[in-house]
Amino acid sequence: MMKNTYTFLLYLGFGLFTISSNCFELDIGKTFSYNKGKVEIKVYKDDSNYFYKHKPVKPFLLKELYYFDNLVYFDPLLTSDQLLMSASVLWVSNNPTVIYLNLEKSSVILLNENNSSLSVEAIFSGKTISNINYKSHPDSDNTVDVDIQQTRDYISNSLNVSVKQLHLSGNGLEKFVLRYYDLSSYRLNNLKYGNDGVYGYGRLTTHVIEDAVPGNYGDKKNNFPLNIPNKELIYGVYLYSYNDFPLVVELVYTYNKRVYIAFTFQKRYHRVLMPPINDPSYEKQLFERLNYYTCKNGFKSSIDISKITDKSVDYYNVKNYCIGVNGVESFTKRFHLGFYTHSNKKYRCFEHWPADKSKFYMDQVYYGQSILKFPPLPQHVKFFRVYHQINKRPFLCVILNFDKFYIVLTIIF
Repeated sequence: MMKNTYTFLLYLGFGLFTISSNCFELDIGKTFSYNKGKVEIKVYKDDSNYFYKHKPVKPFLLKELYYFDNLVYFDPLLTSDQLLMSASVLWVSNNPTVIYLNLEKSSVILLNENNSSLSVEAIFSGKTISNINYKSHPDSDNTVDVDIQQTRDYISNSLNVSVKQLHLSGNGLEKFVLRYYDLSSYRLNNLKYGNDGVYGYGRLTTHVIEDAVPGNYGDKKNNFPLNIPNKELIYGVYLYSYNDFPLVVELVYTYNKRVYIAFTFQKRYHRVLMPPINDPSYEKQLFERLNYYTCKNGFKSSIDISKITDKSVDYYNVKNYCIGVNGVESFTKRFHLGFYTHSNKKYRCFEHWPADKSKFYMDQVYYGQSILKFPPLPQHVKFFRVYHQINKRPFLCVILNFDKFYIVLTIIF
């Protein structure tokens, strides 16, 4: 229903804006005139304050779209052979939601997905109207490996593979990193994580026989090569990660089909089901899936600041709960507990950090059986430092997060 509403509103908007190569970029976040690539782009607002028309001084070949400083991915084949005459942007809930590109010979409607990528909603060309998101793959015999361990452009089979880090925002998605591996000019050879030779690295494997390449695996000890269906038709690969740890891989096919692969240590890489990207529940389910796999892989944890020790090296366990499609699952995370006493001997500091030294984020902070109310906590925590007055309760917490920024919290009981 939401998608139809956007499309209907945009059709109304066409009447408001008359469809009328030096610059290669457009910024859909701008609501006033701006310069991009040394070319001035005029922005006009209609009376409804929802539509903004971007009109360049002269038509240009659109190469990239931005939302302020963040690159927003869209299919470059859509505009590779036509100049952009103008663009109209529909804003919904303070967000550029629908983008209408007025090209020389056609028009394209794009839907904004979390300010990170744009999906094709409809294409108008002459008397033809299409809402099939078909991406034609180039006829190329060049094949490359997509290595999801890579965070920047890299070389595979003497060819450059483009890696773009995209922006995720809203509803808690900021703690995750989204990267796009572009296969628009190549075909996929192997999907891998790092190089072969070490267990867990190289070509992706699975412990789920139904997700494995068909074959006889009597000698594989429950670790099978992952089946990538129709890999020659894959147009691109998205990777959702936390602390550079792969959580969910999204395969984008030329015929508008997407396959999702998630990782856990129990199943390794395995297929998961997701609704279509234009489904109203997609964003919510994506967030829930990412939270689940972050938790399942040990990156979400509670912490108990009542824990103390007199040992130079000590440990304690915290029971955590992950909410998945099959209900609540529990797991135990082990924490290292160390301490030092201040020189004036008036207080003692206890340091809590995961025994595996991984960074994490906290959903709850406990004092014994009680849950403490804290302001929003960092999404990437290295260790948690708790100061106790000698023989008394804790009174101060210091958190070292991913960016080495200290957050000091006073504890009131």
